[in-house]
Amino acid sequence: MGWVFNVVPWIVTMFSTILGGWLADFMLMKGYSVTFVRKFMESIALLGTSASLVLISYTSSYGGALFFMALAVACCGFHNSGILVNPQDIAPHHAGSVFGIMNMAGAVPGFVGVYMAGHILEATKSWSAVFNQTAGVCIFGWIVYLLFGTGEQVV
Repeated sequence: MGWVFNVVPWIVTMFSTILGGWLADFMLMKGYSVTFVRKFMESIALLGTSASLVLISYTSSYGGALFFMALAVACCGFHNSGILVNPQDIAPHHAGSVFGIMNMAGAVPGFVGVYMAGHILEATKSWSAVFNQTAGVCIFGWIVYLLFGTGEQVV
């Protein structure tokens, strides 16, 4: 039954990614600025993921944990219409290089986070602490992107 926990969230994400792309295109066609749309999509992605990770700590059932984990990963599907396409907005002639640098910088929390999760689990014996720390990182990223992110061409 453990395989369900590893498969269901990613299946749900396929649909949220398509929905996020459709919603971003719809908002752009309605006249919203690219910056607003990117920040809106990233807000859904990061705040939705944060809330789901905090809520997973309060469930004691397998079904509840599966639901909140699927919701957390599904919210990440909106990331594809937010910051993931942002290099094309800000530097259309250099988008590949900007994306590469962005992806490299984004990989650092990936391996540091695994180490930190192991340390937190060893110290606290609590997955809730790991989920809350991850939610905090998401909220920090959301604040930084809200303050400094743009959809306007820079280069």
